[in-house]
Amino acid sequence: MESPIIVIRPIREEDCLAAKRVVFEGTLEPVNRFFFKSIFRETCAQAMVMVAALLYIVVGVKFQYCFLAIPIVIITTYVGVWTAHYYKAKYLHHDMKDIMKTYMSTDKNTCFFVAEALYSPENKNRIPAFVSDIEFNKMNWNGFYTSSPDISKQIVGTIAIARYKSSSVIAWLRRTAVKKEWRKKGVGSQLVDAVIRFCSQKGFVGIELVTTECHDSAKVLYEKKKFDTMAFYHKKLLNYTGLYITMYVMHYKTAPYSKTSMES
Repeated sequence: MESPIIVIRPIREEDCLAAKRVVFEGTLEPVNRFFFKSIFRETCAQAMVMVAALLYIVVGVKFQYCFLAIPIVIITTYVGVWTAHYYKAKYLHHDMKDIMKTYMSTDKNTCFFVAEALYSPENKNRIPAFVSDIEFNKMNWNGFYTSSPDISKQIVGTIAIARYKSSSVIAWLRRTAVKKEWRKKGVGSQLVDAVIRFCSQKGFVGIELVTTECHDSAKVLYEKKKFDTMAFYHKKLLNYTGLYITMYVMHYKTAPYSKTSMES
């Protein structure tokens, strides 16, 4: 096998645990980026001044020790950022508790896709070849890969389509995540293409998503796929005004499904 094979396909029951790990890791991954954005904001400097004043006036520490406000605020900010992301990943992803029921049950207009990599130690770092599960089965590769002891299989990416809350003709894109070691290899691009084809087939007129200022590469990818930024807003973390993140609402106008669009 000259290069890794990555199969883009709907999720199966046996993939759910691995898919949850990918999404969990993806949720925690931007913690450091968000932390550095937070400590350079004006609200962080204001918090340092306030803590220093409290140390001097209320606690009564010597003036030179008031500079302890700087590390106190920095450490508190990092703990707050990490806690907010962990809480979100652990407790707020309600759709991830039962992926099959949420995305793959009776509603045929929802779907959870995974990217499954098949690779050997020698070719893991090479540029992968992408196929659909239909193409993979047609080429009868599955028997070869499952019988070879040198071939590893791993879920390396996820993406999901749900119904939009207030419209039956708009799809809601969510749970886009790619394992760190498999990024910049086209996995995210292929996953987005898969949901665009799916939504065109299902007759959706548009796809919407929300991404953050800390997901720069994801936002660039969506823009390359012709998603337009429709609005942005600030979202507080842990109900603290000083910890906020900029959210971007993006929209894609789907085209009617055709074999030509599927091949592009």
